[in-house]
Amino acid sequence: MRPIGQVCAGTMRIEKPDSPSQAWLQGGGEMGQRIRSYDWSQTPLGEPGCWPQSLKTLTGLMLASAQPMWVGWGPSLIWLSNDAFIPILGSKHPHALGRPALAEVWSEAKEVLTPMFDRVLSGDPIHMQDFALQLDRNGRLEEAHFAFSYTPARDESGTVAGIFCACIETTAQVAMQRQQAAAQERQRRMFEQAPSFMCIMEGPQHVFEFVNNAHRKLFNSGGWLGKPAREAFPDLTGQGYFEQLDEVYKSGKRFIATSAPVRYRLSPERPQEERIMDFIYEPIVDDAGNITGIFCEGFDVTAQRQAEKALREGDRRKDEFIATLAHELRNPLAPIKNGLQIARLSSKGDATLQRTVAMMDRQLSHLVRLVDDLLDVGRISSGKIDLRRNRVRLSEVLATSIEASQTLIDAHKHELVVDSDDEELPVEGDFDRLSQVFSNLLSNAAKYTDNGGRITVEIRRHADEAVVQVRDTGIGIPRAELSQVFDLFSQVRMHQARAEGGLGIGLALVRKLVELHGGRVSVASDGLGAGSTFCVHLPLAVGAAQAAVWGPSETFLDTETSKRRVLVVDDNADAANSLAMLLDMQGHEVFVAHDGLGALDKFTEARPDIVFLDLGMPEMDGVETLTRMRALPEGQATKIVALTGWGQEADRDRTRTAGFDQHIVKPLTLETLLAVLRSGN
Repeated sequence: MRPIGQVCAGTMRIEKPDSPSQAWLQGGGEMGQRIRSYDWSQTPLGEPGCWPQSLKTLTGLMLASAQPMWVGWGPSLIWLSNDAFIPILGSKHPHALGRPALAEVWSEAKEVLTPMFDRVLSGDPIHMQDFALQLDRNGRLEEAHFAFSYTPARDESGTVAGIFCACIETTAQVAMQRQQAAAQERQRRMFEQAPSFMCIMEGPQHVFEFVNNAHRKLFNSGGWLGKPAREAFPDLTGQGYFEQLDEVYKSGKRFIATSAPVRYRLSPERPQEERIMDFIYEPIVDDAGNITGIFCEGFDVTAQRQAEKALREGDRRKDEFIATLAHELRNPLAPIKNGLQIARLSSKGDATLQRTVAMMDRQLSHLVRLVDDLLDVGRISSGKIDLRRNRVRLSEVLATSIEASQTLIDAHKHELVVDSDDEELPVEGDFDRLSQVFSNLLSNAAKYTDNGGRITVEIRRHADEAVVQVRDTGIGIPRAELSQVFDLFSQVRMHQARAEGGLGIGLALVRKLVELHGGRVSVASDGLGAGSTFCVHLPLAVGAAQAAVWGPSETFLDTETSKRRVLVVDDNADAANSLAMLLDMQGHEVFVAHDGLGALDKFTEARPDIVFLDLGMPEMDGVETLTRMRALPEGQATKIVALTGWGQEADRDRTRTAGFDQHIVKPLTLETLLAVLRSGN
């Protein structure tokens, strides 16, 4: 039979379970259902209808709340909780309902909770923001964190009869905070141990909040924390860095310094020193977009910059040495070249002497080329190869290159075949440098081809490029070494027993010069004994078909040379006298001087048409001598040529600025000499 009411101990009170007076027990989700269906008669609390009104009120409040809550009532703190507390109970749910809170529900935390519960039961509430417990969840102890309040729960008489708890589990938040703290600690250690110096400055006064090991070591900044930058690092005053910090903090724009000099003392008793720094000031911005500080990171690059200044001073000295070496080598080559040309003119009819002179001239030309290559290696390394660009005909460039290489080709009895379309192929480039490209390729082919071989030069137009192939029937290149042939000082074919030597510069120079002209060069070979093919691609000049095209004028002049009055000035007596002899054999009237003062006297006396003037003379050098000659009445109309062993671009610029009409590098060839004489006034 269904009961119609409940009888409570001590008084007779009849309530229907669904009466308005039991509305406090309605709802509450799963836990509300469980509380309503639970046999409370087996607990010290008895049936819910007999509970004190204060317990009913707390239970109703708990069931209606979305916040995790629980109530412990009576001496054993019988457990009640709401749906929001289910995740906190874990495996204890649903068995915790109606059980003693300390003895059973949280028995694993009894030692921690007992004093707290006793305190609350004595009437003293407890509030905790982060409370850690080892709780039995899913069969094992787990660390859990809570923010909660324990409030004494009083019955109608005012006596503390239980505990009411409202809480939030913060385990996930704590775990996240720990992860963030661990990440920050890792970052701090990383910053601390970083090879770069780092610091963090906060606020508009740039107060130091952090400096790492590298910073402390470099600036002795261990005592800077908590100090404004101007107080901590007064040595920076007047160097502009404080002002830059202010600007970064104000504008929010980072500042990057490269090779910045920083002057400071490591300690008051030590002298000031200058260090070179690369560093950055990076503004620190909060979530609201406000600038809160500045992060600084950088490196002390003093040693590197000093080394670079030295990897530069060394280059300068090397360039000077190479230029001086080339000059010193060219000076003795000049009289030898002059002597050979005199011997050639004097030996007509003597076949043996003619062959001997030709052989000596070939070897001298090879030596001159080595000197030129030696000078060019410095230009390759420092990137100082300059081009004098004009519109030039490729056919004329190749003609000059073949002429320069013909002696070597003939010496090996090679057959030279030129296969070209009739079409002119104009390119924008430096005539002399392009001639150097192809003469190097032709000389290379001649040296590495057995006597009686064939060298083929093929010129074609392909789209908007001129393509020149230099193909030989020579010793070839191992395929594994093809990629190395254009490297500086590479001599991949020098292991051949009959190789003719060289500095390993020529092909590296070829590639550099072709690339400077916007082109490319490649090599192909099927291996040893299969010959080689070098292919040069150069961009064609745009709209150049009707344009004026120029090569070196001295190469193509063919007018008769009239007799000239010529003054030769050189402190090297052999060079001056041999050139004078050569000019005399050509029928010119020649005057010789060996220093600047003597040259001025001869100049006034002889009134020459042309002067060949050396630069590197003692007491009065060639430039000063030229200046004094130009100051004389007859000096403006005279052609004055710098004839020197100095051949770098800086030397040419110097003579051009000084007022020389031409700059010729020793040794002087007969062809160049005739060209100068023909172009005189």
